[in-house]
Amino acid sequence: MLAYLPPQKPGLKGTGDGPIERYLGILNVGICVVLVVASWSMGWWGEGRERGLGVLCLLPGLVLGVVTMARRLVLSVDLDELERLKYHYKGP
Repeated sequence: MLAYLPPQKPGLKGTGDGPIERYLGILNVGICVVLVVASWSMGWWGEGRERGLGVLCLLPGLVLGVVTMARRLVLSVDLDELERLKYHYKGP
């Protein structure tokens, strides 16, 4: 089935207009805020069985921040400039 579909270049800027593309970032931030509030309410390190769970709740927010920064850095790269600098090796 996939053999009959034309190849498409993946869009890095999120060109889709669907509800997932529109609200996924907001949903991710909302979930991270809920987890930060849950972590704060149980104490950062937790008590008894929940020891360390408060810090573990902060992990999705940290990952979201790293991915967002990496995405912004990748989008700032000029692809035309990189294509011009590409080395054309002819081979032996």
